[in-house]
Amino acid sequence: MVWLVSISCYGSHLPGDARGSYDHVRQGERGYIPPTPKLETYARNLMLGEPFVLADSLLRRTVLEAIIEVCHFRDWPLLAVHIRTSHLHGVVDCGGPELALRDWKSYSTRALRRLPGEPPNCRYWTRGGNSSALRSEAAIHAAIHYVLAQQGEPLEHYRGEFR
Repeated sequence: MVWLVSISCYGSHLPGDARGSYDHVRQGERGYIPPTPKLETYARNLMLGEPFVLADSLLRRTVLEAIIEVCHFRDWPLLAVHIRTSHLHGVVDCGGPELALRDWKSYSTRALRRLPGEPPNCRYWTRGGNSSALRSEAAIHAAIHYVLAQQGEPLEHYRGEFR
């Protein structure tokens, strides 16, 4: 199965922020949370570290290379990935999105921690992530286009082969 997977950097999109957010916990359903400044302040006060952003090309390139490495190791066809400053999106053919979320974060975290000057206890990623099953070739092509061409100015990205 092919999946569109999205992961955000720690502290980059808190519940209640001005863009709105989604509750993934209550009753197993995804519910929209409108901008709520008090909720955002509450969430910020619960943070266990500073917000993290992939502020420069070295950090983004490190994450990109880690994702390519894990997909190669797991034999998962990586169709597209785009590393942004506050999040990443990828299109991958794997056994399930939870596998990609877990492995992309762990490989990337190890790679980032090997960089000179990176603090050993930095939190890089939010808990969980988002995923959507892509059930048709049209959906897969649309997701690849979204990841590579609809994220703003291109930063570090990768385009794999699709059948």
